[in-house]
Amino acid sequence: MKNKLIYINGANGGLGSDICDYFKEKNLDVIESSPFIDITDNDAVSKEIKELRPDIIIHLAAMVGTKDCEEVPEQAIETNVKGTYNVAMAAKKVNAKFVYFSTTAIFKPGVEPILETSSIGPHTIYGKTKYWGEEIAKTYIPKNDLLIVRPCFGFGGRTDVSMLGALIRSHYTKKWVNLLLDMNNKKDYTHVRNISHALYLMLEKDAFGEEYNVSHGSAIPYKDIIQKLHDHKIYPLFKNFPELDYMGNHVVSNEKIKKELGYKNLISLDKGIEMIINSYKK
Repeated sequence: MKNKLIYINGANGGLGSDICDYFKEKNLDVIESSPFIDITDNDAVSKEIKELRPDIIIHLAAMVGTKDCEEVPEQAIETNVKGTYNVAMAAKKVNAKFVYFSTTAIFKPGVEPILETSSIGPHTIYGKTKYWGEEIAKTYIPKNDLLIVRPCFGFGGRTDVSMLGALIRSHYTKKWVNLLLDMNNKKDYTHVRNISHALYLMLEKDAFGEEYNVSHGSAIPYKDIIQKLHDHKIYPLFKNFPELDYMGNHVVSNEKIKKELGYKNLISLDKGIEMIINSYKK
């Protein structure tokens, strides 16, 4: 991996920016896609990737807001499905290995921990389009050149776009947030640096041909998240709509990546929360 050119699209997002930061800290040869490129423009995508000829393409660019995807499903399909097709085909033309970032939202929510082999059953347009993206990648990329990564509720980083980050920001900005969560349902939040580290291990150990869920591995009720913020004297302003909790209990196992790649969390939930709060204090 040290001598491989790694091309990352979606590098300005909450997760993409952290992966770029972490990989550069590891002295990897990383190049970000043009900030002006539109992945739904097949010619533009093909031209850029053909010129750069990367060894590995990490496909992060996507429409990710659940509410946004529900409001404009055509755009979600265009970006998450057609866009994935365009990037996958460009990767195939230059014989690049392909990392597709999916989501654990493709699985049926429930009480039991979600495994890589759990039943597929996305409840949202976002989850559906990301699953269709997986199928596109599996159709056009040879199995041994494809790595599917499914992160779960990432937060933190220098461009944090998570709900947890939004709640902390609301304390400082006094702007209200709509929280579409049942406080009693368990969710599994993990800092983006953990996801970046997990991806690094996957590439380091050449785990192409595999699928991995990436989570913190310790889901808790959202009311406990709010209590953790209160313990830090952070009082978020939010309106709660528990009836719109589309994920229900979302408990995700990270046992596969721990067992096969020796993965461990670098940043705990409590530490991650402290990092966000400290960034605002500064």
